[in-house]
Amino acid sequence: MTSAFLEYDPQLRVVAEWHDYDTLHKDRLDNAVVDAMLESINNGAQLQCDWYMLPVAQAINTYSSVPYESGVIGPVPKGMSATKALRNKWLSRLHRRIVEGLLVLARQFE
Repeated sequence: MTSAFLEYDPQLRVVAEWHDYDTLHKDRLDNAVVDAMLESINNGAQLQCDWYMLPVAQAINTYSSVPYESGVIGPVPKGMSATKALRNKWLSRLHRRIVEGLLVLARQFE
């Protein structure tokens, strides 16, 4: 069964219409997990990062600044510190683990 979902911009104009069930399901899972993560941060949860990886991240960040001069995007976006890059990786891993756990619970519920 195909589901439809309309996405609106801040001026309430339709900017996307989704019909693919798998994409819609993944989007709803991602949104639910992000909402839960934001709520936990609002309740005082702290962002973490793998501090032992900071020297490696700093080296990668330095390396990333070289390609920008030639117009190529490096592994760390321009202007992002090594600490922020590590926090981003940590949040991505946490998000992925939560989605995987949510999928297990959803299958059990079905």
